[in-house]
Amino acid sequence: MAYKPTKKQIEIMKHALGLAWGETDYRNHFCAAEGHADWEELLKLESECLMRRIHHPRELEKQATFMVTNDGKEFCKGIRR
Repeated sequence: MAYKPTKKQIEIMKHALGLAWGETDYRNHFCAAEGHADWEELLKLESECLMRRIHHPRELEKQATFMVTNDGKEFCKGIRR
């Protein structure tokens, strides 16, 4: 992997996977709206194919849902050992 995620980006991916509270990933989503404190980091992770947006907000829904990709999961697994 050429891109090295920042500490904050790693925290975001681990949070999305539920790894912030243990060693087993039990979920895979992160909901945020434009203007959220982590929005720009999510977009960067998306552009690096470590996360992907699975829900684009419609007019009345303000949040988008992001999932960690397989590459992102593999990266997280490698750093938690």
